[in-house]
Amino acid sequence: MGYVADVVADKKTGEQAYIITPEKLPKKPTSSDLNSVANVTVLYRGSTTPGNGDDWVKDWIKTDLPVGNQVIGGGQKMPPAQLKSAAQTLDSAMSRYKNAMFDVYGHSLGSMNGQYAVSYTKYPDRIHAAYLYEGPNIHY
Repeated sequence: MGYVADVVADKKTGEQAYIITPEKLPKKPTSSDLNSVANVTVLYRGSTTPGNGDDWVKDWIKTDLPVGNQVIGGGQKMPPAQLKSAAQTLDSAMSRYKNAMFDVYGHSLGSMNGQYAVSYTKYPDRIHAAYLYEGPNIHY
């Protein structure tokens, strides 16, 4: 499948993601190493189990509930910070791997993060595919 090139664990927003490359890169890759990567997979992790760990409040209270309220028509109009962070993660990876096409995966909250990220990327032509499961349409 590939190698974990980067782990995103944003303590501020609760976003958790993994950047996967088909080749194992050196610990300090050169621009030539990064430019040789042809495909990158971004995996957005879903919500932490309520009451488990440090970030479940950021997942459920600060992200899932506001998006749920938006879906049923009464929520905030601004996207939660975690969705914005997910978009920054994708764009940062796309800037780092300038020649790569991207596959985006996510389940549940990871699906919402992926939806937002692919919708707001600066590089939509480099999205090969998005596989986003069991998450509501985010409506942002």
